[in-house]
Amino acid sequence: MTAPTDLEREYAARLSDTLPRVRDEIARAVDAAGRALDDVRLIAVTKSHPIDCLRAALSAGLSDLGENRVAELEDKVAALGRSGIRWHMIGHLQRNKVRKIA
Repeated sequence: MTAPTDLEREYAARLSDTLPRVRDEIARAVDAAGRALDDVRLIAVTKSHPIDCLRAALSAGLSDLGENRVAELEDKVAALGRSGIRWHMIGHLQRNKVRKIA
């Protein structure tokens, strides 16, 4: 494992500030809806963000990452792999891209 880059440290700092608030909001919404926290999955939408951002998200405990472009998803899976990460295709998917995702 390599040392974090400046960009990765910047994203990690942002996440350490915002992620607890997001999780608290989710917990309040789940409680208000009378649901279990396990019923909700937080997906970090990483479209257009560099790999350093994804590394920071993974280090912060996020394991569900979402992309909306097949080529970008392929690049990021190639860079980070699948171990410990649940990749999500979000948004519309063109018919000609379905085979690549499957």
